[in-house]
Amino acid sequence: MEFLKTQKRKFAIENFIKNLSIISDNQIISIEESSGRIVAKDKTASIDVPSLPRSTVDGYACISGLTSGASHNNPIPFEYGGEIIIGEKYKGEIDKNKVYYIPTGAIVPDGFDAVVMIENSERVNDTVYVEKSLYKGENIIYKGEDVKIGDVIANKGEILRSVDIGILASQGIREIPVHKKVKIAIIPTGKELRRSEDSMDDYSIYDINSYLLKSLFSEFKYFDAKIFEIVKDDEIVLRDMIKENYDDFDVFIISGGSSKGMRDITVDVIEQFGTPGILTHGINMSPGKPTILSLCNNKIIFGAPGHPVSSYISARFVMIPILNYFAGKKEIFERATGRGIISVDIPSKHGMDDFVRVKVKDGIITPIFGQSGMISTLSDSDGIIIIGNEKEGLYKGEKAEYYEMI
Repeated sequence: MEFLKTQKRKFAIENFIKNLSIISDNQIISIEESSGRIVAKDKTASIDVPSLPRSTVDGYACISGLTSGASHNNPIPFEYGGEIIIGEKYKGEIDKNKVYYIPTGAIVPDGFDAVVMIENSERVNDTVYVEKSLYKGENIIYKGEDVKIGDVIANKGEILRSVDIGILASQGIREIPVHKKVKIAIIPTGKELRRSEDSMDDYSIYDINSYLLKSLFSEFKYFDAKIFEIVKDDEIVLRDMIKENYDDFDVFIISGGSSKGMRDITVDVIEQFGTPGILTHGINMSPGKPTILSLCNNKIIFGAPGHPVSSYISARFVMIPILNYFAGKKEIFERATGRGIISVDIPSKHGMDDFVRVKVKDGIITPIFGQSGMISTLSDSDGIIIIGNEKEGLYKGEKAEYYEMI
């Protein structure tokens, strides 16, 4: 049996990326369908928002200098001039010594430089009492203050959020170029594996990893994953399955065939599909050590560990950063989502990135220990902490970042 020649996780990812070209195909889609997709080209604003000064409150348009000294105990009276209608230009003549009712979002007439809120005023018949001194520009948003012509409103390589789609809509934009989805083929291997509809015996197990990985990838709207039929440790069947679907998928993940052993066929199959071939077989991480990273003529072929926890950790913290890069995403590494205090000492092996499943309650982080084949250690967890390869563990009372389960 050949032993794994392991690499550090970050090095393995960065070394792989050096050999990888970003997906080149783009597509133009409607903004209604674009949430979660990766922007393919910068999009810039073509109009100012707002196009004219607008009120940010319901109140009365006025000249700020005329309100000097006004207070609740010393209100200044103004003659009421009329009402400004939102979406319309005021049709009458404006008397700048008067105040005019204006709703939120309505255009502020020329000459007025402030709006007093309803709460800071009182109207009695045709007199409005202003109870606050206003500064120039108070409660007004000016032309281009929100968005200026030429501003980048959608950045290449970033994921579109609902707020980004809102700003695109403010420009009258209805379509946007995005990178096409990365198509992922998940191929489960192992003569012991069964589907839910198959008959079982004590020597068989249901296929967990395929569904675990597909659901993980489905959290990202720029991935499109499909589960293939189980391959019963047959090199020819596996090779032909990849060959027949080679042009239809960007990525192949061979699940369960990455541990070094005589019965494993993954390496032999990968070597038949081009250069540079296998770049990494074994990563200094626990769980997830027997991960395979290979690139065959810019076709990505991964070997995922057979144990469910290892497979999940490998996919989330090794494969997905690589696939983020391939998909055109600017920021490829996941950010920690929370921070807390370690409740007990957590030992770790120096030289390995250790991924510890944890419970988090009231800012206290407590580890969940268990073997990499125990799927319950994932489902019972609130998050994962990473103890870096330069450490030998974390001490009780030490602060640590964690990644929420997805």
